[in-house]
Amino acid sequence: MTKHLTCIKCDIEQPVTQFIAMQSGEIKRTCKSCKNGHKAIIKKLRNENEYPNEDYCCPICDRDIAEMSKHGQVRMKNWVLDHCHNTNTFRGWI
Repeated sequence: MTKHLTCIKCDIEQPVTQFIAMQSGEIKRTCKSCKNGHKAIIKKLRNENEYPNEDYCCPICDRDIAEMSKHGQVRMKNWVLDHCHNTNTFRGWI
């Protein structure tokens, strides 16, 4: 008998083979289809929204990458795309 799980994103019950198994044995609760769809959304948003220039500051803390990295608070090399998971819309670079 094949074990089935319900995806936490699409709420569809699927065979466990449709989910990603971690090395620890834990199984991710998001199915492969939803995971691939999310990757496609991120790729689309990155293509539509230009990466910030070197003068860019985080809209949350108002610091640039160099300032955040020099104090050891964050070891950032790149800005991260922020988006709404409900509407799949771009919110900014953080």
